[in-house]
Amino acid sequence: MLQRAHAALEHDRDLRSRALKREWIATEADEGLNFQNAGETFNRTALTVLDSLASGKNAEASRQREELLRPAFDHYIAAMTKAADKIHAQSLRTSDTLTARTGSVSTVILGLASWPVIVAGALLLITAIFVIVILLRVFLFKPEAT
Repeated sequence: MLQRAHAALEHDRDLRSRALKREWIATEADEGLNFQNAGETFNRTALTVLDSLASGKNAEASRQREELLRPAFDHYIAAMTKAADKIHAQSLRTSDTLTARTGSVSTVILGLASWPVIVAGALLLITAIFVIVILLRVFLFKPEAT
């Protein structure tokens, strides 16, 4: 059980270091520092509790868990939530930017691609006018029978 806990803390540390290397967190220096400090504090406190458990000091580990680990965990979760909110806000801004660019490009493409429909409509209109003129000529200007 202790090995799995150590492995989970190591995995958390790796994930945190990979997240901190990303561009999104580099632009928010205070957020990145708060996220890193909260994670390191949580890991250190968790290791202290695990060491107490490993040495058989269950009462001490329970006290540390409630007094130290739980507040560190709450602070870490709050820092992660704040960082996630920043990522979400940035992704929404990026999505809006891409939507605006795509909208203007699609308008141009649709404008350029609509010429076959316009040509077909014009040909249909010319054909309809031709048929109407022929019908008028046939029925209105009938040659007189001799």
